[in-house]
Amino acid sequence: MAKKGEILSQYTKDLISKNRTKDKKKCQFCENQYVDLQKHHDKCPKNPENKERLRIERNQKRKKNKVRINLLQNIATAKRMQIPEKREHRQKKQHDNNQKPEVKKQKNQKRKISRPIKDQERTNCLFFILGGYKCVKCGFHDHRAMERDHINDDGYLDNERFPDDRGRDLHYVYHPEEARKKLQVLCSNCNKIKKHNKEQKDRSQKNNTTSQEKVWRNNQELKQKAHQILGGNICCIKKCGFHDHRAMDKEHIHGGGSKDKEKSNTWVVNNPEKAREKLQMMCRNCNVIKQHVSDNGECNCEKFHVNYF
Repeated sequence: MAKKGEILSQYTKDLISKNRTKDKKKCQFCENQYVDLQKHHDKCPKNPENKERLRIERNQKRKKNKVRINLLQNIATAKRMQIPEKREHRQKKQHDNNQKPEVKKQKNQKRKISRPIKDQERTNCLFFILGGYKCVKCGFHDHRAMERDHINDDGYLDNERFPDDRGRDLHYVYHPEEARKKLQVLCSNCNKIKKHNKEQKDRSQKNNTTSQEKVWRNNQELKQKAHQILGGNICCIKKCGFHDHRAMDKEHIHGGGSKDKEKSNTWVVNNPEKAREKLQMMCRNCNVIKQHVSDNGECNCEKFHVNYF
């Protein structure tokens, strides 16, 4: 079709003029005028010869549709027949479980036993890929205080990729080359020191106001005073002897730190005698190992000292 304003060639002009000048003939069935009557006669619905052919085609289509509808109805009825059987089977299971509460207990016990074993096997495999339970920086080799650390500090990307820690560990177990490029093994002390250094670097790059710097300095002074009251920046365990202030924690002597929240630096400075009775200074490695040995949040010092030393 020619567009408006388009310049036409002489050939197209001749074709248009021929089509206009062609004689149109009238159909004897539908009384409309057409150039090619033979094509129209084959498709004309009022032609008696075409009526029979079109009727046969319509009947064939109807038969196909009926067959398809019957199949769908049969499938639907079969599903309906299956639903009550499923309900009865489910009700029997519920009835049996209610009659036998020991079945539920056995299932829960099996789950509690099997899940931590599988998790431990997965972590062991991942640490074996990364070089074993040994810190890359200080050489500490107690498996209870080892952590997986991201070399380039891009752990937030893994939190977006994977729903939980199990999925992340499984991915790195199946992709060991990627794990060696991204992850490394650090002890809890070295990991905390690394985070502390990163926070200081980020703080130096920011343009903090004078009020923010005053608050930060006051908090640092309070922290130093609290540490001096509790014995200084030295781990309370003599055989450990760790003395870096960046990896020190205030730790409850007799356990129960989750319930007791009187642990802030201001409380320690205001109540030094009570603080010495409840709290002590401990490095992060010893703190993690003590939590690993504790019995349901309660301290078990004898077990801790025997297993650690």
